[in-house]
Amino acid sequence: MKNKKLTYFLIVLLVFIWGLIFYKIFVGVFDGSNNYVIANIQKKPVKDIIITSDTFTIKANYRDPFLAQTYSNVAKKTKKKIVTKPVIKKPIEAVLPIRWPVIKYLGSIKNQKTNKEVAMININRKEKLISVGDTVTGIRLLKIYGDSVQVVYEKEKKVIKKE
Repeated sequence: MKNKKLTYFLIVLLVFIWGLIFYKIFVGVFDGSNNYVIANIQKKPVKDIIITSDTFTIKANYRDPFLAQTYSNVAKKTKKKIVTKPVIKKPIEAVLPIRWPVIKYLGSIKNQKTNKEVAMININRKEKLISVGDTVTGIRLLKIYGDSVQVVYEKEKKVIKKE
């Protein structure tokens, strides 16, 4: 019985407190009177403003902390003779990029007896077996690696990776 009376009392107290909170919110929001203060600001005419520029000079005649000399602000005026060399225009040679044939590296074969390695290369859809130093259709094989080969075509080097 004792706990029931305490529970009912706390419920009534809780309802009273929440009712008070809602009442304060309701009165604050829906209050009919406006308590706003409107300030009357009177604009006064602006008088003519005279803007003067600030003039100043900088005197940089301070002591150099490293050389222990003082320098004046006056610089020596010397005329330098400017010599211009005529620009000779060379004719521009049209350097066209080298058009490489279609090259694919397919793999390599190593002869066990002679220890000579041969690369299988597809040049313009034709398979060729080339060893190091050989030239086929203008393409010279320089080196054979495990996953690529190094070739030269018209003095331009290129590394072709295995596909």
